[in-house]
Amino acid sequence: MSAQRIIELEGAGGRTISITIIKTKVKFSESLIYDVEVGWALIDGVPILLGRHPVFDKFNITFKEREGKIIFEPV
Repeated sequence: MSAQRIIELEGAGGRTISITIIKTKVKFSESLIYDVEVGWALIDGVPILLGRHPVFDKFNITFKEREGKIIFEPV
């Protein structure tokens, strides 16, 4: 992991929260490893956020909520 930074984000309800952003590597398979940004809200009750770059550029992503799955299909 590299150095972290803290930013302020505004949510849908207009509430501002502090997020710490960390650059790290995520391994999707043996050959698919990417540098990504991951964010943690500095308050309880907010899930970890995976940065869009480069994940959304490299994968079609399917959320199967009922099955508790997220499928990353390389483009």
